[in-house]
Amino acid sequence: MRRRLSLSIAALAIGASLLVAAGLASPASSKPTSPTSSKAKKGGTLRLNLSSSDVDFIDPSLAYFQPAIQLEYAACRELVNYPPANPPRGGILKPDAAVAMPRISANGRTYTFTIRKGIRFNDGSKLTAKNFQYVLNRNLDKNMNSPDVPFIGEIVGTDADGVLPPNGKASGIRAVGNKLTIRIKQADPAFISKLGFTFNCALKVGTPHIAQGINKFASAGPYYVSSRTPNRTIVLKRNKYYKGILGSNPNQIIVTVQTDPNASLQAAEKGNINYDIGGLPPTEHARLGRQYGVNKKQYFVKPQIETDYLALNTAYSCFKSANIRKAVSWGLNRKGLLAQRGAYGGVLTDQMLPPGIPGYHNWKIYPLSKPNITKAKKLMGGKKPNCVLYTSTSPTGQLIAQFAQQNLRQFGITADVKSFATGVMYRKAGTKGEPFDILVAGWGIDFNDPVDFVDILANGENIHPTNNNNYSYFNKAKYNRRMKAAARLYGAKRYSAYGKLDRDIMTTDAPIGAYDNRSDRFFVSKRTGCVVQMPVYTGANLGALCIK
Repeated sequence: MRRRLSLSIAALAIGASLLVAAGLASPASSKPTSPTSSKAKKGGTLRLNLSSSDVDFIDPSLAYFQPAIQLEYAACRELVNYPPANPPRGGILKPDAAVAMPRISANGRTYTFTIRKGIRFNDGSKLTAKNFQYVLNRNLDKNMNSPDVPFIGEIVGTDADGVLPPNGKASGIRAVGNKLTIRIKQADPAFISKLGFTFNCALKVGTPHIAQGINKFASAGPYYVSSRTPNRTIVLKRNKYYKGILGSNPNQIIVTVQTDPNASLQAAEKGNINYDIGGLPPTEHARLGRQYGVNKKQYFVKPQIETDYLALNTAYSCFKSANIRKAVSWGLNRKGLLAQRGAYGGVLTDQMLPPGIPGYHNWKIYPLSKPNITKAKKLMGGKKPNCVLYTSTSPTGQLIAQFAQQNLRQFGITADVKSFATGVMYRKAGTKGEPFDILVAGWGIDFNDPVDFVDILANGENIHPTNNNNYSYFNKAKYNRRMKAAARLYGAKRYSAYGKLDRDIMTTDAPIGAYDNRSDRFFVSKRTGCVVQMPVYTGANLGALCIK
């Protein structure tokens, strides 16, 4: 049992060392106050904006848009979680509601957790193993349509699609007192990491199963969601009963959504808000770096474990041909696409796996510095398809779509651009049968394992009616079999298998046109301190921030 557990922890430790190798560790000039330090000021109201968008959901079983996850991290209590620390320590899972990492059976299929005593929800009620049993069953309920299904749908008792009948219960989840036992259908070295995701936030037993989600909920984490008015505000308040590993400095966190990014940046510079979790205007990054310095006190830049790409929908005629998909990867002006993000935007890539994740190898498949338009035209074979391109309404999404439209036209592809709010765009693209051909997309790390990129972006067996993340709807049996085999491996063999899958899929089929690994860039006001950069979920750790 200890051998399998230590191998899972070793996988995360290796990933953490790679985070350092990738340059994610904070520079010596930047030593933020620890959120648990006596110097960290408690109290006050943290005022945030979320420019150009709203969260997709605030219900933790459904929330999957990056700013929503950032808020859930402040509001949730999971079995295991990431500590509020800069890389590499902040990228290694620790026990949270559990007393220790789980005991794992010799066959790798049964996980037993012991829940800490004395944990309370914000209403004073006690948290037990039954709360985790309840939320796992809630996420697996067919009526919920939770994006957690591709991650935990391997629990015993689910059907072939990884779900339960409405209000059903998985036979593989058992809660007795402070003991929680979870059985999965086959050994999965990444399963512990999947349980650490914010989808699996402890909820009160009886929390409604509503497909459109709930807008407030009791929480055993540092904060609880007091209210949400869609397209207006989200309010988080401190849980007075919380004692745990996460930060909880402000008394409350108020988020105003759908703000203008330029006005929002001005408000942060004037000290009227603390931080915009929706991002910054692309044209302002060079100035911010010059004026405030990088990774000093207010303007922060760090590489993300993330890949930006054009998803090429293989379900429709535009990109059924592998040659036309490869034409995109040969013809992409990657430098130009990255430039739309502004200064410090990231580094160029041509593959799925990003630097900093186990299994990454720079295969050098397609040209990074200059597109090969001649090669792209040859692969097009004289075809000139008219395609539909989905993008977000954010300033960056608009710029990238416009540039991609011009770039694709150079080798024969016409793109009709349609724009949506980010959360809406991903929900639409994740619905099987949605009539689009190209999606301006990005995929960031959920947990530090290559399965979170290769399987998510290219495994055809994960395609469902809704909540898909394989936006290319790429489905090839030979690769599905190889992914299934790779998922059962441990250590170096696992990482090598995924690295080769990345190479082979991108070389022969190219379901995505990858172009950059994005940097995480954010700005906080002068009155905002205790900045801790989150190595797994992007941006600043909200609960760790303090008001000066």
